[in-house]
Amino acid sequence: MIGDPIIVVYLLFAPRLHQLARRHQFVTPGDWLTHRFGSPALTLLANLLLLAAIGDYLLAQLMAMGHITAGLSGGAVPYWVGLVLLTLVVLVYETVGGMRAIAWTDSLSGLMLVVGLTDLLVAASPTPTHFATVTQSCRRLTRPAPIGRSRRRGRVRFGQQTETKPRIHRGRHSFPLM
Repeated sequence: MIGDPIIVVYLLFAPRLHQLARRHQFVTPGDWLTHRFGSPALTLLANLLLLAAIGDYLLAQLMAMGHITAGLSGGAVPYWVGLVLLTLVVLVYETVGGMRAIAWTDSLSGLMLVVGLTDLLVAASPTPTHFATVTQSCRRLTRPAPIGRSRRRGRVRFGQQTETKPRIHRGRHSFPLM
């Protein structure tokens, strides 16, 4: 649901932007801003804002790489060493491979996510015998008693049954809670 507006905006603007990018050889959003507004200051500001926005995601990924390396090695490789080494590996293959390398690694990581989540769903899904057990347990449960008002000093009574028919109470109609 959260991604729906992003998809709509993409479908509205992406085809035209794609044509402009091919015609004028845009690579970054800053290239488009320079072409559209002709302001290097605006382009610099936009690029800095984009870096700040993506910084949280980048930091989270780098921290995760350090923790995973330290965890898988049982502490033999310290957190900071794993972080630095894997950051260098990512920088090298992205610099050498370019956008094609980034697209392939994103595709493979997305595929690994889908496979992992599918495995998790299969492992966590209940079996038919589990459904039967849950159904029988629900049959044995009784419905909790509704909460009613005491006639003395306005106190609330917990766990006492009240009538199911409407009753007149102090000049008003009142219905018990279900």
